[in-house]
Amino acid sequence: MGKMDRITGLMPKRINYEYMKIIREAQLMIRLDFDSRKNGTRPRNCRIPRNAKDILIINTGLIGDFVTTLPALHHLIKQTDANIHLVVSPAVVTLAKHLKGIKAVYPIKSIYRRRVEGPSLRKIPLDRFNHVIVLRMSDDAYGLLKELQYDHLMCPLLPYIRYTFHVSKNLSKPVKQLNEVNFEFMGMKRSNKIPSFKELFSVDKKDGLTAKTLLKCFHGKIIVVHTGSGWSVKLWGVDKWVELIKRINTVGDYRFVFVGAGDEEQRQFDHIQKKLDFKANSMIKKLSLWETALMMRECCCFIGVDSGPRHLAYLVDLPSISLLGPGPKMFMSFNKDAIIIDKSDCQCTNLFCYKKTTCMEKINVDDVYSEFLKLRAKHAS
Repeated sequence: MGKMDRITGLMPKRINYEYMKIIREAQLMIRLDFDSRKNGTRPRNCRIPRNAKDILIINTGLIGDFVTTLPALHHLIKQTDANIHLVVSPAVVTLAKHLKGIKAVYPIKSIYRRRVEGPSLRKIPLDRFNHVIVLRMSDDAYGLLKELQYDHLMCPLLPYIRYTFHVSKNLSKPVKQLNEVNFEFMGMKRSNKIPSFKELFSVDKKDGLTAKTLLKCFHGKIIVVHTGSGWSVKLWGVDKWVELIKRINTVGDYRFVFVGAGDEEQRQFDHIQKKLDFKANSMIKKLSLWETALMMRECCCFIGVDSGPRHLAYLVDLPSISLLGPGPKMFMSFNKDAIIIDKSDCQCTNLFCYKKTTCMEKINVDDVYSEFLKLRAKHAS
């Protein structure tokens, strides 16, 4: 049933109980759709009114979910003169506040209610909105909507249902990417242009100094490492991380900076550091999401599992190597220097894994190291 984890001493869990909370989110979406039909706020078509003055977007997903909405959100900002207000999970607030064209950002806990998220805002200063767009939902966000007044509410229940069926029919095949489907969720025609980091965010000289300050104590080329947390089936063995980092260290003047936001990532780093005969560096629990993005822009490579920092690497166009576990691949890279290592050939989902040998266990150190050498050679020329 898989190998025992060297840190926790536990066998990998075959069910992802945290992601089971997505069922609760679906229930809230159904209630919202019913509410909008009942109170007459459901628009006849799924388009943003041209005369909208204030638009509220509910987007309480995790980091990857938030990043995939940015192309569609950028397109909406370009199309309207309305004041756009964002409700996002606390984890992404620092990133969302630097988006161009956003009037205000409010933190509301996600459906997962992770401890690292921080508190939810209880009340939004503005009481009335012309239009509300729901992309992701949580109990706290649903309670907030009950206190607000709005003319129209767009809940993409039917598009979500269609997309869920599409994904479920193609578990071991390529699926339509979520960053494309978000245009439909927001009632817009899809744009093929992926906006750059500078097009999306306001970056000033102070931000540049912040990044350089974060990295001034490191000498050499910096590789960002994220070992991940959460569902054990999507994590790579810590001993494999040790071997990989040792091998990379022999071929160049590299510094390894670990990122993350939880205790589990810190325990993994401590375990890895003890087995290295040189110093690695931990920025775990020390940086906001915005600071992590700024730091990544100054680095040479990212290596990590399927989690939030992987999506930040895509966002800042950092060359990357991502190790993917089970589940439909809805969050693939949209930049050119992203290498994906995926050995899944099963019907597992983000909710369960039934294989005795997990997809991540099939990935060996040689697989990752050889891809790193290719990336290194490409950027050396």
